[in-house]
Amino acid sequence: MINLPSLSYLNSHALKAVKRFPLALFSAILASSAGNYLLEGENWLDNVFPFINLMLTAALGISLFFCITIFNEKKALPTPFVYINHVLGIIFLVLIYFSLPNGSSSESTAMPYYRFGIFSTCIHLMVSFTPYLKNTHTLAFWNYNKTLFIRFLTALLFSAVLYLGIVMAMAALHLLFEVNFDPKIYLQLFVLIIGVFNTWFFLSGIPSDLRQIDQEVNYPGGLKIFSQYILLSLLVIYLLILYGYSLKIIMAWDWPKGIVSYLIIGVATWGILTVLLLYPYRDDKESGWIGQFSRIFYFLLFPLVVMLFIAIGIRIEDYGITINRYLIVLLGIWLSLTCFYFKLGFRSIKFIPLSLACILLFSSVGPWGIFSVSERSQYRRLQALLRDHHLLEDEHATHEITWDQSYFPKLSPMQKSASNQLIKKEQVKEIYSITRYLEAHHGLEVMKTWFDQDVDQILQTINKDKPTWNQTTAATFYLETLGIPETPDALSSSLITLEANRQAHQAVKTRGYDYFTPLHIYNQDTSSFQAGSYNFSIHLNAKKNGLSLSNARSQTDLNLNNLVLALYHEAEAMSSHTFHKASDMTYTTDAEGLKIKLELKSIRFSAKNDSSITLDYLDGNLLLRDSLR
Repeated sequence: MINLPSLSYLNSHALKAVKRFPLALFSAILASSAGNYLLEGENWLDNVFPFINLMLTAALGISLFFCITIFNEKKALPTPFVYINHVLGIIFLVLIYFSLPNGSSSESTAMPYYRFGIFSTCIHLMVSFTPYLKNTHTLAFWNYNKTLFIRFLTALLFSAVLYLGIVMAMAALHLLFEVNFDPKIYLQLFVLIIGVFNTWFFLSGIPSDLRQIDQEVNYPGGLKIFSQYILLSLLVIYLLILYGYSLKIIMAWDWPKGIVSYLIIGVATWGILTVLLLYPYRDDKESGWIGQFSRIFYFLLFPLVVMLFIAIGIRIEDYGITINRYLIVLLGIWLSLTCFYFKLGFRSIKFIPLSLACILLFSSVGPWGIFSVSERSQYRRLQALLRDHHLLEDEHATHEITWDQSYFPKLSPMQKSASNQLIKKEQVKEIYSITRYLEAHHGLEVMKTWFDQDVDQILQTINKDKPTWNQTTAATFYLETLGIPETPDALSSSLITLEANRQAHQAVKTRGYDYFTPLHIYNQDTSSFQAGSYNFSIHLNAKKNGLSLSNARSQTDLNLNNLVLALYHEAEAMSSHTFHKASDMTYTTDAEGLKIKLELKSIRFSAKNDSSITLDYLDGNLLLRDSLR
């Protein structure tokens, strides 16, 4: 007969978890609350960064305070030192929070989150080895991590069952009693369960006295079966695939593809996890082959690590160092050290998480770190390309475009650029790619010094009162100021922008129509929306001179060629930039049983001749009415 735990038993363990891990649980509640607040306010929050940062920092606090508590208990530290460690943890999290972007700056937001990811990985690794840092009993270290691993999987299972059960109950209420739920509530429920319940359940099952698991010799049979027959079998298959690819490279003398680096790292991680889970059975006489495989595995990794360095070396030689490539090289070095460590006869599995944490921390700061090295590498590539085409000399733009301030917020040069004849389309694409990468990951502070104009102030002026999605990016603006078009396609035909004279935040008149949706259509975009019982999709038509609107019943082509050309010729006749009347930038039609009205706010296109256009971007409002009703 199965003995199920009583409610009092569950309640006592839950209360013990609160008393034992108060800050870890508080972090879980805070992270879940911030996440649900983000979901609730996604349509009206002007700046989401403070709440994203709070959610991430609090989530990091779960593992950090868990690690501190376990360390304090394992070392039996006096109460004053316990408080000091927790205060240091709080200070660390505060520093992490303020190191993340606040959303008010135009600088790169990616790099701080990369650094956050590295710190988060290191703290999770520290959870695995910190309590046993000076303990030479490797089996105690394995038992501790085995307990965490099984408890984590158990918590996920219980959380999944609880979530699915509640969702099915809500579905039953909807079907039987026509109770309607906001779709967001399902995701908010998931965040609440995975954040609070999952964490609480996990913490309540951690033994209060870790010494009782240090000397355990009873290993879960299910864990051995899972590792031996599933993880190990899949590992062998992946190793055969990678060795087969290596043989193909040798026979065809074809250099390895860059994607193979990620596959090797994935297989190596899978293999190390498998070897760790099977660690207690390495000396088992009945499973002697496990010990042999554990020793052979690191030998088998050597050729794959060599192929990893060749593949990533080719990418670095062609395209320089990026954050991802630096990390791949770093993981390759770590794999090499791990292989040498175990082949030299050392057997402490604590080396695996300890060495990885140390390498990641060491590479996250300083001029030798991930971010400094990758930034220098990409700026050198960009500067070399610009110098080769005489666009940059002595850290100064040689063909700087001076912008006519009387045309702001539209960009209008005071002189024609000569650089279009100096640079080929392929190199424009490469320069564009490098600049976009630098903007996204490191910022473009260095580029600002290349210009005589205050490019930062000009960028703020032309983006003033524009929605975020319609703002000119720093990379695009700096390239145009260098005399390089925004995209390679702009070399063959200059892009023209027409804008309607509409007040910001002006309400849309919908009288006479049933449905309304805003449109932001780029060159390759397809937008979808629902109107009544039909799902519509809209994108640029095949000729790129209008839009194609379709549903399951019909397809309608909205040809904007004549409207846009008329507006273009009107703009050419004006001596300075002006906005067009909203009524002039409105297109209406009645086709396929639909009454359609398209109110254009902004449209970007190229005019090949006086009779045809090619659309690149469109912003406006679409109104529909079923004229067959």
